[in-house]
Amino acid sequence: MVIDPQGERVCITVYKRGAMEVVRRLAA
Repeated sequence: MVIDPQGERVCITVYKRGAMEVVRRLAA
């Protein structure tokens, strides 16, 4: 499995956005 630095960064950003969205839904 080849890991692309830029691709990895994008995955991390999307993951963080998803986590924040989940937190907002749970907090609401």
